[in-house]
Amino acid sequence: ESLEIVPIKVNLYSLIKGADLVLSVPYSSSLYVSNYLNTLSIFYDPTTTLVPLYEKGDNISFASGKGELLARLEELI
Repeated sequence: ESLEIVPIKVNLYSLIKGADLVLSVPYSSSLYVSNYLNTLSIFYDPTTTLVPLYEKGDNISFASGKGELLARLEELI
């Protein structure tokens, strides 16, 4: 129910371990850390231009654009 922007020096593993869902922008490692920690995550392409080429995981889904993002969020929560 809330969004929090955290300081850059926060431990990524500790932060994700306490999260319900992680929204990752392209080419960020938070997607794979969340999969490793069994936290649901969405690889989000806001530009709708990327081909979904990324290492798949049990807890990873892909969303291209705002409409798909909203659909994935409804599926996951």
